[in-house]
Amino acid sequence: VKNINVDYYNEMLDEMHAYIKKTDKTIKMIDLFGNKQEFLSFDEHPWGLFYVHYTMDYYPMFMNKLIAIEKDRSWFRVFKKKRGVVSE
Repeated sequence: VKNINVDYYNEMLDEMHAYIKKTDKTIKMIDLFGNKQEFLSFDEHPWGLFYVHYTMDYYPMFMNKLIAIEKDRSWFRVFKKKRGVVSE
């Protein structure tokens, strides 16, 4: 695993997330770590061992959350409203 300053990058990501939340309330965030569940990387990961390669249960959980946002489609209504589009 490439040695990186994980705390530095986590702090940078936290700042980016805070900026996004502050500047556009319509953007939905997917946070699977909020309940303190751990998704640790492992040697046999298909993409190799790395800080953001998680246990395999992470990926379907993330996709289910993303699909739920897509099915809701409220993001699309907001997007169109911002651009003055009336019909879907």
